[in-house]
Amino acid sequence: MKKINNKGMTLVEIVIVLVIASLTMVITGGILVNSLGYFDTSTKTSLDKQATDGIMDYISDEITYATEVRVSNTKPDDRSWHVIHVKEDKLYRDSKQVFNDDYYVNKRKLKIVVRGFKQNGYRLDMTVSFQKGEDKDVYKTSKTYELVNFNISTGSSATNFFQNISDKTTLNDSTHKLYYIVDDTVMDDNNDDNKDTTGDGTVADIVKNIDSTNYQGVYKQNQLYDRYDIVWYNGSWWQYISEWANGTVKPGDEGGACWKKLDRNFDIGSTYEYGDIVIYNNYYYKMISDKIYSTGHTPDYTSYKQWECLGRIDNKDVVDEVKKNTYTKYPSKTMKTNIVKNYMSDAKYNSTLQDSKKDDYDEYSSDKYYKKGSFIKMKSLNDEDFYELWYACIEKPGVPGVISSGWIRVENNYDQRSTYLQNDIVYSIAKQAALKANVNIFQTSGSLDNDIYNMHYWDAVY
Repeated sequence: MKKINNKGMTLVEIVIVLVIASLTMVITGGILVNSLGYFDTSTKTSLDKQATDGIMDYISDEITYATEVRVSNTKPDDRSWHVIHVKEDKLYRDSKQVFNDDYYVNKRKLKIVVRGFKQNGYRLDMTVSFQKGEDKDVYKTSKTYELVNFNISTGSSATNFFQNISDKTTLNDSTHKLYYIVDDTVMDDNNDDNKDTTGDGTVADIVKNIDSTNYQGVYKQNQLYDRYDIVWYNGSWWQYISEWANGTVKPGDEGGACWKKLDRNFDIGSTYEYGDIVIYNNYYYKMISDKIYSTGHTPDYTSYKQWECLGRIDNKDVVDEVKKNTYTKYPSKTMKTNIVKNYMSDAKYNSTLQDSKKDDYDEYSSDKYYKKGSFIKMKSLNDEDFYELWYACIEKPGVPGVISSGWIRVENNYDQRSTYLQNDIVYSIAKQAALKANVNIFQTSGSLDNDIYNMHYWDAVY
């Protein structure tokens, strides 16, 4: 009988098993290494995608509602432009790095390419990519912007501001940058919170404080203005807030610390004081410094700690809170009474003063017959965007703007072109005094001094 071998595996069998095991480990290891490499590549791609999408989203938030957009190697003009560009392979806005270095995962290099042309309004194509090595894209994303507000604002059918980038153009620090302006008043017309109206808690509400005690009409160079005088200048109302009378600093002059622009949107040339609220880049900001500032810095400049950010203008809770803000009405030192007490109620007069267009009145027409008591408006000689109000004090008056015409200029300040009736009171800028008419005035001597002191047309009453 054959004897069974109980001594175990032979050497040959052991060798074979070890070889099979080694091959299995090699194959399994290779698969594992490839899998790890795949997951590593997949993870890097995912991070690259998140980062590039984040950059595109940031730019979208900045320019989607822009009213002005240019791609240029220099600032287009002296307005308050924002600028986006690539510097040292990273995104910059207004000379500040937008994201920190850790944002650029895997040491990627950022590249932004734009192309603009006119089609259905202004169109801007943009590609954002992460690169490694020399111009090798590892991930990129593209988007086309239809800049509707830009189209409305600039009239794109007439001028193509993207003509210089009809070919693909790279944004960088040395050649081309993306310049843009966002006007917060040009927003969704269906959203009442975005309309540029008074009653929203911003400094624009001060316009509703205009009355006979602070109104000074169209700004005039070299006229002395007192604190809280309000003037019309270059399409906007401005309030003089310096404690010292001045006639040389124009509204909008940076560094003058004299004039506050009564507009809901921040203006780089305006002065602001404690409690003022403005809008900048779709955010409400409140002045928290107790000093009057005109520094040339935007509200998001934090070094001076002048402003507190209250929140976005599309946040209803923020809007409701801002609307609670009110502005005290301060009379200026100038006016105590005025000519129009004789011709309309105080409330009607104040409402008329606040309306630069005088929308409740018709413009003068030489073809129309006017009765005594009629009101008409005419464009100001000093600013065509501002209308003057005139009152007919006789039947069938002549052409407004001639002293003998029978038209009274409804205005605080004396106007040598205006007729005046006895007891009318106006303020003389030249004499720095209020004048009361002693008689009906349809002619003058040509000299206000003579009219006051010699011919007894006027008396200085204060």
